[in-house]
Amino acid sequence: MMNLLDINFSLNDKTTQIILICVLVAFIVLLAVISIVIVSLHKKRKSAVAEPEAEIVPEVEPLPESGTEIVPEVEPLPEAETEIVPEVEPLPEADTEIIPELKPLSETDTEIINEIEAETACEPVFVPLNTEEEEEDEEEDNVPEEEEVVEEVRVDEKTGVSFVVRYRKSFTAKYIQSGDINKSYYTMLKNALLSYKKVKTRLGWGQENFNFGRVNIARFTMRGKSLCVYFALNPDDYADTKYKVERSESKKYEAVPCMYRIKNGRRAKYALDLISALAEKFGLIKSEDMNENYYLPYEETQALIDRGLIKETVFKKGEESLSETETLEETAVTETEIQPEEIKKEVIRQQSFEEVKEKQREEVNAYEADEIITDEVATVLIEVKRKTKREDKFSSGKKGIINIDVLSENFESGETVTLETLKDKKLLKANVASYKVLARGSITKPLIVEANEFSIEAVKMIVLTGGRAIKIH
Repeated sequence: MMNLLDINFSLNDKTTQIILICVLVAFIVLLAVISIVIVSLHKKRKSAVAEPEAEIVPEVEPLPESGTEIVPEVEPLPEAETEIVPEVEPLPEADTEIIPELKPLSETDTEIINEIEAETACEPVFVPLNTEEEEEDEEEDNVPEEEEVVEEVRVDEKTGVSFVVRYRKSFTAKYIQSGDINKSYYTMLKNALLSYKKVKTRLGWGQENFNFGRVNIARFTMRGKSLCVYFALNPDDYADTKYKVERSESKKYEAVPCMYRIKNGRRAKYALDLISALAEKFGLIKSEDMNENYYLPYEETQALIDRGLIKETVFKKGEESLSETETLEETAVTETEIQPEEIKKEVIRQQSFEEVKEKQREEVNAYEADEIITDEVATVLIEVKRKTKREDKFSSGKKGIINIDVLSENFESGETVTLETLKDKKLLKANVASYKVLARGSITKPLIVEANEFSIEAVKMIVLTGGRAIKIH
């Protein structure tokens, strides 16, 4: 071994160079072979992994082939679903067709709606009458011709004394508190009567008369929940007919004895026939069709009492004789005429009230109030309350004045200010019989003020804080 190690190798020796070259070539070849082997192994591994996937595909495909009978049954399912889609799509199209039909109704104003109701009030005529409707008619037929005064018993919690309150409602009050269907019948029939030349209307306490010249040809009243129309026709001419008219035995209706109750659309239409018969009897000449809106919104009883449209009598039990006298005195003026302009004024008053309601505030002074509300609007908003007979007996005396800021300081929100309450609080002297409210300072709360007179600025201040100015006369 030592001898071999001692051999001197020289790189310059050709033999050595050849040996090194051969070793290097052999090493390269070995590397190439190894790399080829590795690449081949890698390809085989890839192919080995890919082969199961390729094998799975034919295994999956034969399944539908083996169940060729099932596949056509399964495949149509998505086709059926696609067929359902066009059936579902028309639904929103139907909805979009409905929208243009509804839009015109939502855009109509209140006046047009009322006109439509008046024109279509007779539509129930085409509905067959049933037994229940006939029974309702029979029940309403029991309402007396001269409606009794409504009475209510109240007990004072402190003293235990019982009081009787009697209400006598005007025709206007009954109309205001009736249903919207009744109001549509009223509007339709009133327009029908006024469409004839020289036919005029006069509104009284208990009824509304329609006159041709000086002749009373028709009359409206309210009995129970029904509008009743009296015609200057002979009831015997309509005996055993579809109209079912009634004869009024009261002398008050001697000129218009043929009474017809408007209880449904069918009768409202028949009433138009009776108006035509009336026109033929008196030779009335048709002019242009009237299309006025006579709708009045519903109001509570107390509001109508304050406006004098309902007369209220309060007395202790056992003192009915005195109150009966007062009632008779009131009855003597029940025929006082209320002109049709009053209805128009009422509509204007309601519109002005809505306008002011949007401008209300918690506190206001006279200068601000004058800038916000005009004198015309304020005048319309003054409510009217008529004195009772008993109040008239004690109306003579001194006249007092009170400023609006004094009322604001001495009364709570929502309280009613009257002559009696002012005397109780020592704000007016005992011998004062009437008083006037003046605008001074500011008001900070809503009050219901009943006074004999108001300055126009005081009225503006009261209504702008949500109160009411009620003039007593």
